[in-house]
Amino acid sequence: MVVQTPPGGNPPFDDDSANTDSPRLAAINQGARMRSELRGVRQQLGWSQEFLARRLGVSRLTVVNVEQGVHVPNVLLALRISATVGRSVEYLFGPAT
Repeated sequence: MVVQTPPGGNPPFDDDSANTDSPRLAAINQGARMRSELRGVRQQLGWSQEFLARRLGVSRLTVVNVEQGVHVPNVLLALRISATVGRSVEYLFGPAT
């Protein structure tokens, strides 16, 4: 099957190319806030938002926004957070229920 690219655009996606049956993907696509266990883990460690932010090399506002589910961290930041606090990315982040 030959897929033609529209002028100035990206090739269209085949209907089978995305698994839209995933509840997690559906929640993300519907604009749901992401759940974050980061605040609880940070508090268990006895760390302030400022301390965690300095360890991660980000602003305190970034930590606040990730904790509140306002900001979804990119993969590199999520991995850095995971390694820093010693919890898996899966544990720390997921769709809000």
